[in-house]
Amino acid sequence: MKGKSIRTWVWGLAMVLAVSVVNGQDLKISGVMFGDFYYIASSNVPADTLKKWGEYGFLMRRINLTFDKKQDENVNLRVRLEMESPNVNKTREIKLVPYLKDATLNVKIKNANLAFGIQPTLVYENAEKVWGYRFVEKTVLDFQRVVPSRDFGLSGSMKISVAKLALLAARGGKSKYTIYGSLSAEPVKDLIVELSGRYDKVNDTTSTTLIHPFLGYKREGFRAGVEFGLLRANGNTSKFLSIFTAKELTRRMEIFARFDRAFQANSEASNISYMVLSKNSPMNLIFGGLSYKIAKNVSIAPNIAYAMYDDSSIKNDLYLKATINVNF
Repeated sequence: MKGKSIRTWVWGLAMVLAVSVVNGQDLKISGVMFGDFYYIASSNVPADTLKKWGEYGFLMRRINLTFDKKQDENVNLRVRLEMESPNVNKTREIKLVPYLKDATLNVKIKNANLAFGIQPTLVYENAEKVWGYRFVEKTVLDFQRVVPSRDFGLSGSMKISVAKLALLAARGGKSKYTIYGSLSAEPVKDLIVELSGRYDKVNDTTSTTLIHPFLGYKREGFRAGVEFGLLRANGNTSKFLSIFTAKELTRRMEIFARFDRAFQANSEASNISYMVLSKNSPMNLIFGGLSYKIAKNVSIAPNIAYAMYDDSSIKNDLYLKATINVNF
């Protein structure tokens, strides 16, 4: 990490803390840290290339600090600073570099909420909550790089009876504009039904559309979900499916499993973080493992990630990992 980056991050943190002290207001600080010891047992990447990367190693995949500050009864501010390790195909000399993940002003108006700034993109928030193992792997649309996790814009949400409607208008990237939307409901206890999506106006002649239905079930000791993604971009259609479940075995131990399907070759597959896949074939993926709570908010999860390609000439990928997760 460059000295200038460290100084910028430290000074930013110091300023947030100083403002809180001067104003005499409460500042809630929380954080997440997770990383892996990994071994690449099999890979679509040529053997000589893989040896240059390193077939095994340690990764601190993510560290973040979140600052939530209550301005008054209806106004809140969130700032999140984050660092993550370089991908497995980068040299280990590259260090963790901090960046701004969230910077959001939230305003509550009666039964509606407005948010402005860098914020989550709505599409897979419910799926991620039901899956519950973000520290093991992202949900399918995030993992396959179909939808970014954050964007810059203005959002509004409102809950009406058992339903919740949320919209986000953004222009944080290269597109002319992007609209995200989510309509979710809990028709019966523990059951979540959602239809979300994204419309991206890239330029005057090009746009992309994503439709994402999700069905989830979450109660104490058991979770399950199924999600589907239909992406239309540049005259092509891509489809993604994910089915997952998690079951508590004891007070400290839980087992989890997930099956993903990419029905078409994904041009972004070789850019997936920490698991470089082939972009030349449709694929099936299996994720599974055990999670054990060492202490409150500290867990270790031995797990596997296995990718199988429709094109039998492409070598399958098998990653073996022991993942440590800490919330504080």
